[in-house]
Amino acid sequence: MGSIALIGAGNVGQAIGGHMSLQGHDVRIFDRWGRDLEPIKADGGGIDLVGEGERHGRPSVLTTDLKEAVHGAQVVVAVPARTPHCRR
Repeated sequence: MGSIALIGAGNVGQAIGGHMSLQGHDVRIFDRWGRDLEPIKADGGGIDLVGEGERHGRPSVLTTDLKEAVHGAQVVVAVPARTPHCRR
């Protein structure tokens, strides 16, 4: 399988990372400050996914070092940091 670097460890990054690791991909997750990585590390390095059954994805790298996350990755995905406010 392929190697994927996710830039962002919020809800979207964790969901993608957990799912893609369960699909057999080498997943590396980067978080600038490391705050969003702490719950993953505390859970033994995994991400709990709930939906059609409960599963536990395990990214191979959790890091605050951008170079470490993207080095050798075949795909780099930047996930949104925050949702913009809509004005009507």
